[in-house]
Amino acid sequence: MSDTENKPETTTPPEPVPVTFTSADVQVVMNIMDVASARGCFRTAEMKGIGEFYEKLQSLMPKKEEKSE
Repeated sequence: MSDTENKPETTTPPEPVPVTFTSADVQVVMNIMDVASARGCFRTAEMKGIGEFYEKLQSLMPKKEEKSE
């Protein structure tokens, strides 16, 4: 037997891939979540996590300026 057969193989983790999301992308995900929840795609026990994630996405959206009349 050689020494290499008994040693565990070491691998380096893959390099991170840069990802860019625009506010339009975040809005699309929020729209998908709205449609999915309206159609009953989530179980009751999952709704808290879904809602928390939705709020996190919502906080990423640019704030709409209120128009004064």
